[in-house]
Amino acid sequence: MPKDDESIKYHRIALAQLSFNPAYVDSSGTSDIHEPVFPEDQFHGLHKVADIPEVAALRLSIAQSYTRHISDKIKSVAEFAAARGVELLVLPEYSVPPELLDTCRDLACRLRLAIVAGSHTVTQTAIERYRGLGIPTETAGKTVGRSVCPVFGSDGKCTLFEKMARSKWESEMVPGVSIAPVSIDLNGENVRLQVLICLDAIQDPPPGPTRRFRDSIPTLLVIPALSPDVNLFRNKAVLVLASGRCVVLANGAEFGGSRLYARAERSATWFGAPDGTEALPKGAEALVVADVDLAHQYEVRQSTNEFFPVRDVQIYPLIYGELSVSLHDTARP
Repeated sequence: MPKDDESIKYHRIALAQLSFNPAYVDSSGTSDIHEPVFPEDQFHGLHKVADIPEVAALRLSIAQSYTRHISDKIKSVAEFAAARGVELLVLPEYSVPPELLDTCRDLACRLRLAIVAGSHTVTQTAIERYRGLGIPTETAGKTVGRSVCPVFGSDGKCTLFEKMARSKWESEMVPGVSIAPVSIDLNGENVRLQVLICLDAIQDPPPGPTRRFRDSIPTLLVIPALSPDVNLFRNKAVLVLASGRCVVLANGAEFGGSRLYARAERSATWFGAPDGTEALPKGAEALVVADVDLAHQYEVRQSTNEFFPVRDVQIYPLIYGELSVSLHDTARP
């Protein structure tokens, strides 16, 4: 048990709620990043007429333009976060195509920022990228059709977490296997990081050794999601928080609900809730940044000073210049 305030160590973590086309590919090779809009209806889209040469050329052009767009967005968010001292950035499920793995690794190294890089469908091309980047594939990322979440440490090293439970719109996803937590360095402290991709967070845990209730290494649970119903994760997150561990839920902006679960009842923030941060609204793209003592969410401190498990929370909306109504409104005389 800590004896004085010198043992308090806050980590600045961030989640980004973004709008994107999912980096999901089915067994026929149909990719959602080749479509002009978010694919809410899987039965419609340009892929239905992709055998027309002009449509095929248009889809390729869309994919190339979209990849540049999402790359610029991720770079901007990561650089903005790093400039504010963020140590760990979490992106939503399927938000990062495998074409951007080089970008994410370079950002992690250049900015000294650990990045949970969403997820993507494993393709043969993706596997070749893993090899080119030196990403180990002995236990993950070697099976075409699986969904994996790359986690880049600030040293550029990468671990691939696999998704085990598929949703109804991932009917062709190949179920993955459980990947053990990894230790990442956050500002000189080892933090045990566990990633459960979307529905994996509400499944029964796989058989294995039981984790001790109190661990000498802080543990953080991260849930990259693309789910219409984030209430599915609340019970799980509350239970995890009751064991003294924080939870970061990053969902797609089309559905909203991204939030941090942590003891924030004593932090005076305008966007706070007793068990973390308020859920981001549907349709909003934003970056949530919080200072959290990951190691001691529920420990009683032998100190006369007031202790805040969550010290501060900041919300930064994403604004797109000429497309932003709010920006134009504030610019008017």
